[in-house]
Amino acid sequence: MLAMQPLQPTPPPGPDTPPIHHGDFEFIMNPAVNPKKPLLSLPRSTGTLPRLALVIGGILILLMLFVVGKSLLGGGGSNTTALVTVAQEQQLLKHLATLSAKQQGTNSTTQTSSATITATISSAQQQLLAYLKNNKISVKPVQLNARLSTNLDTQLSTAATSGDYDTTYKTLMKTTLSNYQRYLKQAYTQTKGKKGQTLLTADYDGAALLLQQLGT
Repeated sequence: MLAMQPLQPTPPPGPDTPPIHHGDFEFIMNPAVNPKKPLLSLPRSTGTLPRLALVIGGILILLMLFVVGKSLLGGGGSNTTALVTVAQEQQLLKHLATLSAKQQGTNSTTQTSSATITATISSAQQQLLAYLKNNKISVKPVQLNARLSTNLDTQLSTAATSGDYDTTYKTLMKTTLSNYQRYLKQAYTQTKGKKGQTLLTADYDGAALLLQQLGT
């Protein structure tokens, strides 16, 4: 007969142990795996195109600062055509005054007026041309002489022959000075720089004094 081995008692089952999922702690064990994305992601400037855009943007900002600074300092912001027209009217006034200064037999009013106009307008024109040059605007002699009129020269010449020079000179010069003031006003309204406005205001006041000198 076979001897029967006594049965060993089966140990009671232990508490359930939840299975370990390594994926739950993967971000600790291996931080390089699945990093969290930031809330705000800015594009990196990689390649030539983004760098070129940054350079262009910087240049535009510098240009804006240059224009604003130049305007604050008194340059720029001016209407070139209006200022050149003022210079042309100054050239016309100088021309008429020079012709009258050479004319024989004129009265003291004509002589004094022609001398004063030549000196005053010559100084004003030099300052205006320097202002234009400082703002990179060049005015050639041909442009300055564009408003010279042979018709006005003929009127003065005819008046000298007929003995009516002083009256003709006075009429023509008053008209030309009034036109000059009108162009100064137009240029002033189109000029943003403080220096330019100050210059044009002084020229306008000077023209007013020249008109007073001619009398009524």
